[in-house]
Amino acid sequence: MCNLSENIKYLRAKSLLSQDRLATNLYLTRNQINSYESGVSQPSIETLKRLSIFFSISIDNLIFTRLNKSNFSR
Repeated sequence: MCNLSENIKYLRAKSLLSQDRLATNLYLTRNQINSYESGVSQPSIETLKRLSIFFSISIDNLIFTRLNKSNFSR
């Protein structure tokens, strides 16, 4: 899951959201978002589902694909 923390951070920034705003939208705390983005902890399955729905991306892509600008420039 090495890409997960980078992907959460990338998707949040791409959506122009602060950690606070993303946390509010997902019913989490800013500290939880920060720990996911820094790789200190991993989100639960339920949180992965919420992230997937919120960002309209599959859980597989969220975890296993290294997302960057080129993935979205099609």
